[in-house]
Amino acid sequence: MPSPDISAPFRLSRRGSTRATAYGFANKSVRVGDTTHAVWLDGVSSVMAASFDHRAGAWSSPVYVDDGRDNHTCPTLTAAPDGRLRLAYGPRSCPDPFSNEPMNAWAMGKFRMLQSAAPGDSSKWGRLSHVGYAATYGCLVTDHLGRDHIVYNGGNAPPSVRYERRRPDDAWDRDVRLSYDDVGHNYTHTGAHLAARRDGVMACAFHYFSSPRDSSLGVCALKSEDGGETWTAMDGSPVRLPLEFTPACAVPSAGACPYLGTLATDARGRFLAVTHDMGDPYGGCLFSVYERGGWRTTRLDPFLPAGMRVQSASATADTAGRVLVIVECADAKLRSVAERWCHPANRVWLLVSSDEGRTFSNAVRVSEGDPGVADWLPTISHTGPNHDLRSPLVMWTRGVSGTGRNCIDPERTEVWAAWV
Repeated sequence: MPSPDISAPFRLSRRGSTRATAYGFANKSVRVGDTTHAVWLDGVSSVMAASFDHRAGAWSSPVYVDDGRDNHTCPTLTAAPDGRLRLAYGPRSCPDPFSNEPMNAWAMGKFRMLQSAAPGDSSKWGRLSHVGYAATYGCLVTDHLGRDHIVYNGGNAPPSVRYERRRPDDAWDRDVRLSYDDVGHNYTHTGAHLAARRDGVMACAFHYFSSPRDSSLGVCALKSEDGGETWTAMDGSPVRLPLEFTPACAVPSAGACPYLGTLATDARGRFLAVTHDMGDPYGGCLFSVYERGGWRTTRLDPFLPAGMRVQSASATADTAGRVLVIVECADAKLRSVAERWCHPANRVWLLVSSDEGRTFSNAVRVSEGDPGVADWLPTISHTGPNHDLRSPLVMWTRGVSGTGRNCIDPERTEVWAAWV
């Protein structure tokens, strides 16, 4: 398989947040016509936007959009059918009756939603809506009818995957708890990812990590064929919501702590998933395609550089029919998540498949890196009903994890990107 064509890396910001391009379930770039728009966080929580004119071959100056709460402000970008951009961002909090913090919108855990003033223009934004309760880690999708769909980690304890839908008249008319992990008042992490096809069919996938278990039960996926009204197993069979981990709904994964890396769609309308193991020993990284009532799976580890393992993964399918998987690779000798987290040797790599995910090219390094500084938190342009995938953009953060308290870090990072 020929090596993929990757542009030289370029820098978008010198003032990045310590989570500038986090997290993979939140889309950071959309192409509308001949312009690609990108969003990221400058430190600590400033949402920034910039646009690239493919005809002129030039980036606009970055535009400050708004401030969120902390380095988990995590902007998630999508496009409406008319080409206007939509953006959700902001919370990282749960209502706490013993807190001295005023109970404002951030404290109540609501995402702010904005819309660009004009189609294909990231320079001016206006208020659109707000949504969520005790919410964080949002993934926003706009369907072919202009309805917004968001999944996030939140709600009453224990936090779970919540799905909400917004009609074009600004009415939020669906609020569904999709998952449940019976761990009481403890931390949960779901990594929920929503993907939509052009015909309105959607799928949502998520993992079941919690403390004090400190592991994940696995990854599950649900499907909606009626725009979020009802949810079933991927094969259409009924399920009981909120869904506890159920093998019949499981996405293929390996290892003691499986995480969801990506959920996407391809040109044929099939759902694609990447899972990877955050535990030690290492179980592996798997790419799967849902077809003919089941998951077809390829193990990605044989295509990685020798002695490396996946720390995070993000995938998409471009208009050329290729499957593109971006991975943050860490030294396999590092024995714990804490050691691998923002390790100075971490780099961003790309795997490409031209045969619908059956085989992949050997990984090609995307980030050149600076000695002693991590290239991490990579993401790639998501698929979507109104997204143009002619030129996916890879983005990542170069810098340190941060030393501040409450996710408010004094350090600054750099935001880098490359075209595939």
